[in-house]
Amino acid sequence: ARDILERVKMMPDGPVRVKANGTDVVVASLSKARKYKLSGLSAIDFPQRQADLEAEIRTIECDDLSYLIRCATKVASSDVTRASVNSVLLQLRSGKWSACATDGHRMVVATATGDGDGPDTAMVISKKSAEAVYGLIRPGTQRVLVKLFPTYVSFGTENATLTCSMLDAQLPPIERCIPATDGDMVVKAKKDEICDALKAILTTARHDTTVLDMISGKIE
Repeated sequence: ARDILERVKMMPDGPVRVKANGTDVVVASLSKARKYKLSGLSAIDFPQRQADLEAEIRTIECDDLSYLIRCATKVASSDVTRASVNSVLLQLRSGKWSACATDGHRMVVATATGDGDGPDTAMVISKKSAEAVYGLIRPGTQRVLVKLFPTYVSFGTENATLTCSMLDAQLPPIERCIPATDGDMVVKAKKDEICDALKAILTTARHDTTVLDMISGKIE
């Protein structure tokens, strides 16, 4: 495909004809006598997708999927040798989609605001696949169709479909990693105030560790 692109760029202005003949591809200019012939492979050798009848169908709002992937990929590790931290867990529970990712030191759990369709399910895909799904979504897309097969999953919009393998990585149970929010150690504060305080600490900190104390309804 890259070779064809380079040949087309070199063509003179005007219509261009691309013709496939078996394993050969011929790129020719219709306005001038210029023609390139490239050798390819047989289309029969290209991997075939499984029939959609074998897939489990789910849907998710476009904005929700974009939000979940943005949150998860910011935390997921870039170490491709460790699948459990170089991955994103997407799951549908009780009609709500959520995403989880960790790099071994931090963990993020994000929940979509919209409702999802279909029974509960969960899938783990690589960080790179999640980023590719994010690039697939265009502004104005309403819903993304999610098709789950035994070993891979596809994300489809009106214009394109991306298929990626599901990983066999095991992420820790989310419910055990995130404390319940109805305990005694809950302090509410304004977002701007927390950001300003953390920026001030990071400016003068000599170590990579920051201690947060929650005392008498305040964060210190």
